[in-house]
Amino acid sequence: MKAKVEEITTVTLLQMLCMTPDVPSIPMARIPFERLANYYEKHKEELPVKPPDPDEEPEAYEAYLEALKNVMVLEAWVNEVSEGDMYERLGVEPGDLAALREKAEWVCYSANQIANLIKAVDFINPLRVMTERLRHGVKEELIPLVRLEGIGRVRARALYTRGFRSIEDLKRASVDELMSVPGIGPQIARRIKEQLSEMP
Repeated sequence: MKAKVEEITTVTLLQMLCMTPDVPSIPMARIPFERLANYYEKHKEELPVKPPDPDEEPEAYEAYLEALKNVMVLEAWVNEVSEGDMYERLGVEPGDLAALREKAEWVCYSANQIANLIKAVDFINPLRVMTERLRHGVKEELIPLVRLEGIGRVRARALYTRGFRSIEDLKRASVDELMSVPGIGPQIARRIKEQLSEMP
């Protein structure tokens, strides 16, 4: 059953993606039903698809819960939860996570292309941003940083925390200043500056 949501949130977009047949369900036996029910209650106003009646449509209901599990996993991923923590909290193996997020990213990119084509203006930018968040596993503010070669989600967050929050901030920084950031050694710092020198 579909419902109108007041605002397009991360959970809204992720459910849209996870309800497609192209996004596979992954084995996550560690997520008990009670936890799923609590997650649903917390986010139900954000979910455009409501659960079917379990008595009338048991298979559809089971598929709905599987999709909701995927939403939980992908929300953790794009909110920068570490893979180790995701395994501990959600029981998802790194290989399963990689397969899920790669497929979700592809579906999100495709949805963005369709939104552009049909001029669904409310969805164009959110889907574009979500595609990059799924690719890199970051919150929106880190997207400019993770576009740099050699800067993944951990280094990007370390840079952001130290005040290097934009490309302009990085352009103003010296190699030594960049090297003061945890995880940024001399080679990475020089590579950052090389990339920035090539930008307009």
